[in-house]
Amino acid sequence: MDALASLSLPPATWYNSLMDSRERLRLAMDHEEPDRVPVMCQLALGHYFLHGEAAPSDIWFDTPTFAQVLVKLQRRYGFDGILVNLPGRPPDWKSRIGSYRKEHDREYLRWRTSQDAHVARASRPCILSQERLQASVLAQGDGRVQSLKSKAKMASQHKGETLSPRQAGEPQSGLETVFPPDDNPQTFLSDGASLPRANYASVDLHDPATQRLSGYVWNTWHAPELWDIDPDADLSDPAVYPRWFTAALEAVQRLAPGVSVHVEVFSPFTHLLELFGYEQALMVLVDAPKLCHEALAMFTKNVLAQVQLYGAHRPDAILVSSAFAGAGFISRQMYRQFVMPYEDEVFQAIRQKGCKSYVHTCGAIGDRLDLMDQTAVDGIDTLDPPPLGTVNLAQAKADYGRRFFFKGNLDAVNEMLYADEATFERAVEHRIRIGKPGSGYILSSACSVAPHVQPSRLQRLAELAEQWGRY
Repeated sequence: MDALASLSLPPATWYNSLMDSRERLRLAMDHEEPDRVPVMCQLALGHYFLHGEAAPSDIWFDTPTFAQVLVKLQRRYGFDGILVNLPGRPPDWKSRIGSYRKEHDREYLRWRTSQDAHVARASRPCILSQERLQASVLAQGDGRVQSLKSKAKMASQHKGETLSPRQAGEPQSGLETVFPPDDNPQTFLSDGASLPRANYASVDLHDPATQRLSGYVWNTWHAPELWDIDPDADLSDPAVYPRWFTAALEAVQRLAPGVSVHVEVFSPFTHLLELFGYEQALMVLVDAPKLCHEALAMFTKNVLAQVQLYGAHRPDAILVSSAFAGAGFISRQMYRQFVMPYEDEVFQAIRQKGCKSYVHTCGAIGDRLDLMDQTAVDGIDTLDPPPLGTVNLAQAKADYGRRFFFKGNLDAVNEMLYADEATFERAVEHRIRIGKPGSGYILSSACSVAPHVQPSRLQRLAELAEQWGRY
């Protein structure tokens, strides 16, 4: 049965309002007064897996299912906006699976083919040690960085399971994707090893195969390979992208016409880190800055192609995900050198398409709001407060409240996941009272809502916005 028919949607509204969600968010992003402070949280994919009433692999890979689940939970929680944070998928994606099995609460998808046989021997992955991972978590304190630790944990668990050698009858080549019930899936080589990344000592940026390395592809396209794109295609050319690339955005727009629909692209800096792997990428910033600039220029062109494709469908905003550009990873000087000029090109292109832009940078960004002010970005997402980050919302609002729209600042761990009800509600009221004056504030968790945050808590956000956020 088609996913759009098999999954039912709750009612589109849960209270009476003369202003729909799309208009409410538009006014807030324009610093005009809506009827109340809007609410929009980015949910971790693990939260969709737990509460979307569909198989995690279908939510991740099946565009109709993904769109349906996005809208289903937006309506359940009364959110005013939806972030489409996965690209569209080919309608025949299931035909590319060689085998499927489910063991306990995990799904295992073995893909029919692999692009890694010829590169695995020449390029070995750069693996972060547990100690380095822990240091990064302590320095950044953010959910996305913590996900690095979960990746390492999953890799360790994966190696301990009976996945390799393969079971009889399974394909003798191809990658394997493992879906836990409450976290992002991870993909491995056929022997269980981590996916290869580029080696900065020998990388050829002009070779199209460099951008086909599965470690890079999985972490930027969230797919085992660049489906339906010619191996030699120039990814800066919008014409080479398959028609289905924008299908998730289009599906959500059809299902939720009165909701503010946003779509995500990755920052050129994120592409750089995913090409080399996080540890090696931080080294190349120091050892080979010229190479970094060449790669960033290449990736900027690719991102601009995606902005052109998405922009043609007029999303209400385009989020530039730049998770690794905070002080937990790079200095102000590196931010100015390797992030600002390339992201600014993307922000300007988004503006030219008539869309709002905003940037998602995790953790400690309080020391670089002034640098963001020098770009064309319209809004800032996350704004992690201490101890996860360094943003004081009242100070940021006083300094930049007319320059940017702000989204976030609720501590996703200590005020949402682990807080008691009284602490949670005090935190929400505090953010609304700071963010509401002069408009320009969207009530949200700082980073993604953790998978195990209770749905009833998320429903309270819109109720509290009604109580305290009315203009």
